[in-house]
Order: sequence, then structure tokens, then C-alpha cells
Amino acid sequence: TIDGYLAAICIISKPAADALKKVQKSLKSQGLGIKVFDAYRPQRAVDHFVRWAEDALGRGVPEVWVDPGIGFGKTLAHNLALLARLDALVATGLPVMVGTSRKSSLGTLLARSDGVDTVPPDDRLEGSLATATWAFSQGVRLVRAHDVRATVHAAAVVAGEIETAA
Repeated sequence: TIDGYLAAICIISKPAADALKKVQKSLKSQGLGIKVFDAYRPQRAVDHFVRWAEDALGRGVPEVWVDPGIGFGKTLAHNLALLARLDALVATGLPVMVGTSRKSSLGTLLARSDGVDTVPPDDRLEGSLATATWAFSQGVRLVRAHDVRATVHAAAVVAGEIETAA
């Protein structure tokens, strides 16, 4: 397990804490407040991935890729936190892969966007493409995809835009 994952603490940056205090203060006058229901700490996860990878390499495994395991035992908030911090995984120097294609978290986000209860797996292409191109833009070297042709095309378009802007 990941240290602190189930601990009743929330470790956030000073700017984030200050922002939450400001919002809490403004809500208090209305009889409202903020409740933090989930505080996944992606840096701790990154530290664990690195430790596990280094252990495997130290035992003679010739090649180790890091996969944050989007969707496996994680909440939507956990998945979004990991996606937001893919750069931290990439910065370790280990090769990183991500598999978000058709995941239920994408179905949840797309359902919210569409104002419906659920979006079936075969109707999650937009979310799959968005997260795949995001992952590539953060330095991820491999994505798992159901819709390979569409993912390759989307990645090529984004790569072209990045090269043009550079």
C-alpha cells in the first residue's frame, strides 16, 4: 500500500491552504463550509513507484516502466490527481506509460458534461483522446488505447502544434 493513503490527513501546498482558508471564511458568513472528502497525495505515489522500480532494477529486471494504474482501486479524484502530476512521474527518468482508454472515470466526466447518468465505454472516445494527448504532452512515452488510429492521429496533431509553437 501507499504510505498515508488511508490516513486522516491532507497535505497540500501553502498557496492551496491559503486559498481554502479564504473560501472557508467567505462561506462561513453564509452558514456554509468546505469539507475535504478526498486528498490523494500523488507525490507519495510517485515516491512509491520510484522505490518499486529501483527495487526491481536492483534485482536484475532489465527494464521497468512506471504505470500509475489509472482506474485500479482509485477514485475519480485520485485518477485526476495522478493525471495532473504525470510530469512528476516523467521527471523521475523512468519510462512512463498510461492507460486511460475508455476508463470508467472518463465515463463519469463525460456523463457530467453531457448531463446524463452514464456514458458507455464505447462512447468515451473524446475522453480517451484528451487524456492520451495530455499524457504525451507531459512526456509519457506509451499510452494504451482501444482506438489506436484515432489516438495516433490525435497525438500527431498535438505534436505538430507543439513543434510549431516551439
